[in-house]
Amino acid sequence: MKVIDLLNKIANGEEVPKKVFYKTGAEYTGGYYWNYDESFRDYIDKAGDYVFNAGNYHVIDMLNMEVEVIEDKKIEKLKGYISCGFYGTCKDLRREVLFEDLQGIGNKINEIIDHINKE
Repeated sequence: MKVIDLLNKIANGEEVPKKVFYKTGAEYTGGYYWNYDESFRDYIDKAGDYVFNAGNYHVIDMLNMEVEVIEDKKIEKLKGYISCGFYGTCKDLRREVLFEDLQGIGNKINEIIDHINKE
């Protein structure tokens, strides 16, 4: 979603994401988290400035920049796991199946770590 899309939604009274990540593209920052304030119909940055009303932002330059919606990302529960039971010996499982199950668990753990690190 682009910044201009957020502004259009605000102007039209549509529902907007409560939290977004503004991707600046600058190496030193990478971007900023913004939280929506319904009473002012504007986003607030970490410093407490209103994004579209603050003098330190160049809104015209920002219009085509991307924002990532943060709140809609949910981590799904792990459905596939090693299925040999609590007391099972797993002798009937092939190595490939066991490897795929362990790889799936590792991928889910990495997804959780990525999600936590974005906050």
